[in-house]
Amino acid sequence: DLGIDMPVMVNTQTNFDTVTVTDPNVAGNGPMGAGPAMPGVNPGAAAAAPARNNSQTVGEYPFVIEFIWKPTPYSQRQKNRLNAEKQKTPDQEQPKVAAAPGG
Repeated sequence: DLGIDMPVMVNTQTNFDTVTVTDPNVAGNGPMGAGPAMPGVNPGAAAAAPARNNSQTVGEYPFVIEFIWKPTPYSQRQKNRLNAEKQKTPDQEQPKVAAAPGG
């Protein structure tokens, strides 16, 4: 629909690096941890929760994907959708119900 065809992963490198990333959502690291308490939230509840590390070691796998892109304007995509809906037969839209026995 968006004009993306034939994706191919061109990088055959199989090794990956380990990197340490910091979680901005851990208390004290991001805007939520540094600001005032939210209304309706018990401030002691956060202290009772188990402490989380603010960093984590993860694997980083570099890759490159190439694809063919032929832009399809939004107006053309709308026309394609409308044409597809018009081409549907009534059988495709409504499931058939079996007749009642003896009727």
